[in-house]
Amino acid sequence: MKITKTLLIILLLSSSLVSLKTNGQSNGMPPPPLEPSKEQKVLIDELIEVSSFKTYYIKFCSDVIDDEASNKKWSTTKIKTQKSKINFADFESSIDNAYAHLLVEDLKSIINLIKKHNKDYAEHFLGSYILIDNLRVFARNYLED
Repeated sequence: MKITKTLLIILLLSSSLVSLKTNGQSNGMPPPPLEPSKEQKVLIDELIEVSSFKTYYIKFCSDVIDDEASNKKWSTTKIKTQKSKINFADFESSIDNAYAHLLVEDLKSIINLIKKHNKDYAEHFLGSYILIDNLRVFARNYLED
């Protein structure tokens, strides 16, 4: 329980720092994306794997497409066409960016927590508001022809 609280505090603080830095830009342009170090990238890839985020991403985007298809009465062919565009590789840089500011030790702690937690429960992925917002944007992009 103590590690869960610690990781939650780390996640909230890191998200707050990213928000402060983003809101502090004076030119109105967002800051350039953060690039993880090689060691961070390996851990971020492991985090994606242990959290089953790729599966979550594909399901989320498919659900967005299904909702739009239902509302607009799309044909089965159009639904299949739109779903065939779903490509997790396009979204990976958003995940890299979201976790590049974390220390290697913090990434390891999050991975261990998710490994432990996902044994007993459903798949979980810890994400910041920015990452979740990017997820929505990418999913909506698959609605366009």
